[in-house]
Amino acid sequence: MKRLSLTAALVLGLLAASCSVPMLPEPLRPASQHQPSVDARLAELRACWQLLEAPQTPAARRAELTERYNALLLELIREYRYAYREEAHLHSFREFDVDFASSRLNLESADRVYDDFIPAADVECTHLEEHYRVPGLGVPLVGIIPAEKTANVPQAFTFRSRGTVSSLTAVLEFPKAGRPCLHLLPRARQERFHGHPLAADFSASLELYGRMTGLKDGRFLGLLRPSELEQRDVKGLVCLESYDPDKIPVILVHGLMSSAATFDNLINRLMDDPDIRRRYQFWLYNYPTGVAWTITAASYRAALEDARNTLDPHHRNRNWDRKVLIGHSMGGLITHYSQCTEPWNLLRNSGSLRSEKLAPYLDARYVNAPFEDAKLEPFRKQFFFRPVPAGMVIYLATPHRGAPLARYRITRALTHLIELPQNLVSEALNVATLSDDLFIFEPSRLTDWFTSVSQLSPGSYSIRGLQGLTIRGVPTHSVIGNQGEEGPRSASSDGVVPYWSSHFSWGGETMVPASHSVQDAAETAACLRKLLREYDK
Repeated sequence: MKRLSLTAALVLGLLAASCSVPMLPEPLRPASQHQPSVDARLAELRACWQLLEAPQTPAARRAELTERYNALLLELIREYRYAYREEAHLHSFREFDVDFASSRLNLESADRVYDDFIPAADVECTHLEEHYRVPGLGVPLVGIIPAEKTANVPQAFTFRSRGTVSSLTAVLEFPKAGRPCLHLLPRARQERFHGHPLAADFSASLELYGRMTGLKDGRFLGLLRPSELEQRDVKGLVCLESYDPDKIPVILVHGLMSSAATFDNLINRLMDDPDIRRRYQFWLYNYPTGVAWTITAASYRAALEDARNTLDPHHRNRNWDRKVLIGHSMGGLITHYSQCTEPWNLLRNSGSLRSEKLAPYLDARYVNAPFEDAKLEPFRKQFFFRPVPAGMVIYLATPHRGAPLARYRITRALTHLIELPQNLVSEALNVATLSDDLFIFEPSRLTDWFTSVSQLSPGSYSIRGLQGLTIRGVPTHSVIGNQGEEGPRSASSDGVVPYWSSHFSWGGETMVPASHSVQDAAETAACLRKLLREYDK
């Protein structure tokens, strides 16, 4: 009883840690009642703007003007935000127009999309290791798009009940004729305005995106209570910005007892590179990690196919075929398996099947044709599919040959705490109780066959079956952690996955001084920055 109560306490503690409420910075009250009036600040902003637009203004003077202009505009935006929340004094700000300058999104007004514009200067980054700021003209903002308005954003892939954010830069333009206009520029799409480099703060946007979606808080739920992750609507494929067809998608898949938030530091470091911002767009696949990776891989492929069919229905945009797939740990197994050219042979290679009964089913025709026995259909999508098109694949600390930790007694105990989704259990029982016993699924071994921890063991049917499968011939690179052990590389480990498992015979390889969380290492970001730059020259 004592041991059971300790286990229960551990589970309750993990679940309690998954229930934090995301918070956004409150509007700041104006610092003083004796600040210059809106008209006075607009006059000074106009003077700064005119000098910045004048070609003869010296560079040193231009830098001073930019700093003053940004400071004045930040004060004005803060005051506007406070007045808007208080629903008072808004008449003071009717001296200028507001324009959401992104005709490509075809939006009539910012009000249809945004509930708030939070100055990035007011956002404290609490879970990022660095806070990057790009100097330039304008005030970086985080546009808050609530759940009920995500439908108003064309080509947005978001968690519909969570809302999302957008990195913006505010610039107040003073035309020679007409009223001033406050431009809200989508920063991921635009680097300059009127020839001026634009300021930016992508770190602030990542911070608030994490708070709004609660991705980090759901990592334990995803392991122990997979169904609840879906109920919280943080499951599936999402894009960090509105889809840009001119950029190459980079799809990131996380690992066990984790969430898409595990890539925050990596994305933050990559977004600091203007070349990568210009050429790539980051997508996240979030999923419950308690379920076996072969099952998750099927949902992953379906999500990618749905995204392309929605955003590129005629399959004319070659950037989708050039997309970059990045998988960490178990996410690397999902990525690896989805690159296999004859995935049904995973069952043939597993060594634990009755080949004489299974052989008729291991045929490429079932990629398109249903099984003769309809009860087997729920599992056809796991083993019969075409590989995912991609231009480059990157593995981060991936246990291609399994993780020995999955054999340990404490890990096996964790397996029995996982509550599989009821629909999965029902489908498994239907197949397991077939009289002809075609497949490997047995009622007594549901936990072994369908939970992720069991399927990470080197002896599991899925890890055994993965060995020897052929994959698409695309550029591949592995980033492998080494905790600092002395001796040959072959004997090294990241503390969870040994080198003999994470080493991939296909493609390049980079060792970094890191634990299993190689995605957090600065050396990993540097490696990926180089790979991405060389890939799309």
